[in-house]
Amino acid sequence: MNFNDFPIFDNHTHTLDPNATRIEPIELAREFLHGFGDILPDNPDPLDRMKYGYSDELNLHIANMGCVHAMVNHLARLFDCEPTLEAVTAERNKLTAGGIDSYVKLLYKDANIQGTVVDSLLPMNDKLIDLFPCKVLRLFKLDVPYFKLVAEKDSYMEVKEAIQARIEYAVKTEGYIGIKCHIAEMFTLDARPVYDEEASRAFAAAKAGDREAMFTSYLGIFTATMLQCQELNVPLHIHTGVTGLTTTIGWPNYSGFRREGHASGSDPFLLMNFLTEPQFMNTKLVLLHTSFPWVRNAAMMAHDFPHVWVDLGWTIPWVSLGSSQVVEEVLSIAPHSKIMLGSGQHGIPEIAWLSGKILKSALKAVLTNAVMSDYISEQQAYNTAEMLCYGNAKRLYSL
Repeated sequence: MNFNDFPIFDNHTHTLDPNATRIEPIELAREFLHGFGDILPDNPDPLDRMKYGYSDELNLHIANMGCVHAMVNHLARLFDCEPTLEAVTAERNKLTAGGIDSYVKLLYKDANIQGTVVDSLLPMNDKLIDLFPCKVLRLFKLDVPYFKLVAEKDSYMEVKEAIQARIEYAVKTEGYIGIKCHIAEMFTLDARPVYDEEASRAFAAAKAGDREAMFTSYLGIFTATMLQCQELNVPLHIHTGVTGLTTTIGWPNYSGFRREGHASGSDPFLLMNFLTEPQFMNTKLVLLHTSFPWVRNAAMMAHDFPHVWVDLGWTIPWVSLGSSQVVEEVLSIAPHSKIMLGSGQHGIPEIAWLSGKILKSALKAVLTNAVMSDYISEQQAYNTAEMLCYGNAKRLYSL
C-alpha cells in the first residue's frame, strides 16, 4: 500500500520565519527541542529558555533526538546526499541562500501539502502568512485579547461582550474558521461551566490577580465561547497534552502571571465532566497534539463524544520512531472520520513537511498490517488514509 501521492492538510501550524535561511547544523536540530539549555545565564529566568546556552554534551543529545534523525533521513533522500545533519544542513543552506520562499515551496510540493490552519496573532493580510504556498485557514486566538480586556475593562460583562464581539467579527467578517484556547497551559482542563453571575462576582479579585478568581472568570469566557462556537458553527481548538515548557510552567504573555503548573492538568479526560453537560454537545472540539502522552485518552474522548476530534500534531513528528504506534492506538479507538494531521510547526518548514512524510509512512505500516491481519479490507484502508491525510479536515471546514 502506498499513500505517497495523497494530499496533506496540516491542521495546526504556527508562522514560518523568513530569516531561517543560513543556519548551523545544531541550530536546525534545536528547532525540535522544547526544553532547556544547560548553560545558565546571569539571573536565569525559567520562562525564557532562549537565553540559556548549550554545552557540547547537550548538543550531542539534541542532534540524536529521534525526530532529528527522521528529518535527516528524509532530507538526505530529497537532496540525494549523505544522511548526516551536517550534509543535509549544507544542502538546505544552498537552497535558502536567496530566501526561504522557494525552499518552502519545494518542501510543500514534495509532501503535497495543499492546505493548513495557521495559529497566529498576525492579522489576516500580514505578509508572513503569504509564505505558505497552499490554502491557508486561520484560527482566532482567544486568550491574548481576553487577558488584555481584563486589564482594560471594569466588569466581567464588559469583557464578555467585547470578546464575543471580536469573535463574531473574526468569523463572520474576517473569515476565521475556528477559535484557539490554552486553558490547559494557563490553568487546567479540569473545567466546569461558569455563567455570568458567578464570573461577575469573581471579576474584581481576578483583576487583582487572585488565581482562583482568575480561573473562575476565565471559565465564564470558556463556557460562553463554547456556546458561541455553536452559533457560529466553528470548532474550538484546545491545546491538550504536554508539548514542552509552556504546558508545565505556564506562559505569562496570556495572563500576566507565572505559575508552577502541573502537566497532569493537560489530560483530556479532565474535560469529561464539562462535556457531559448537554448544552455543549453541539460544539465541535479539536483536541490538539493527540493530548500526548495521553494518546489513548484523546482517542477515547473522540469515541465517547460525538463532537470531539483528535489532531495528531506535535506528536507527529516528535515521537518519530513511535509514530506508527500512536497512529495505531488512535485508529483503534477513535472514529477514523474524526482524526486529522497537524504538525505543530513553528519557524522552519521542515516540520510540516516531515509530519506529512511520517504520517504516510505510519499509515502504510499500520494499515498494511491491519489488512494482512484481516481487520479491514484494502479499500477501507485507503479510505482511512484519505480521511486522515486531508478528507476529515476538508469536511470539518467545509472546504
